[in-house]
Amino acid sequence: AWVFMHEKIRRSRDDVSDCPWLLRSEQTGVFDIEEVNQMNWEVWQGVIETTDVRITCNECSDNEDCNLNGECKRDGSCDCSKDVEGRIFLGPHCEVILKDNCRT
Repeated sequence: AWVFMHEKIRRSRDDVSDCPWLLRSEQTGVFDIEEVNQMNWEVWQGVIETTDVRITCNECSDNEDCNLNGECKRDGSCDCSKDVEGRIFLGPHCEVILKDNCRT
């Protein structure tokens, strides 16, 4: 199974298990996370419930995937805009705005 957990989050104060999962896939021998995209997943929300999980590559296919703050290149990466009205755009999808007055 694929398991997502956080070292500081437990399902209860008494949870001492070796695998305090918050999100897990059904049992699988698959090692590529993109291949478990269509499996049933369980998420901890105070109780165990079934949920849908969408797993996609962190690539752009058009400029909207770059939040219109850059251009999507052929290799699937964003080329973020620089110095637009005193702002620079950063992040894999140009989602972070750094204003000139915030630079150190």
